[in-house]
Amino acid sequence: GSQGLTERQLSVLGLLARGHANKKIAQILFISENTVKFHVRALLKAMGTDNRTECVFIAEQKGLLPRSEVHKGVENGSPKTPRRNE
Repeated sequence: GSQGLTERQLSVLGLLARGHANKKIAQILFISENTVKFHVRALLKAMGTDNRTECVFIAEQKGLLPRSEVHKGVENGSPKTPRRNE
């Protein structure tokens, strides 16, 4: 099942899985960035985490994401983790 998530939350989750930032998700879904943040907070709470990456991982484990969604974001390295030169 969808763990009680709304269609919109599932859309946001799919885009999160691809590694998109809130601003980009907002543009894709034609909603405000604040609305995206609201949905992301709801998703994190639903998955029992405060970490976006872990949220996507848990959602995948629960079968809420097609595997292809997840690996689209991972192929190029996650855009949400900038590499710093130590």
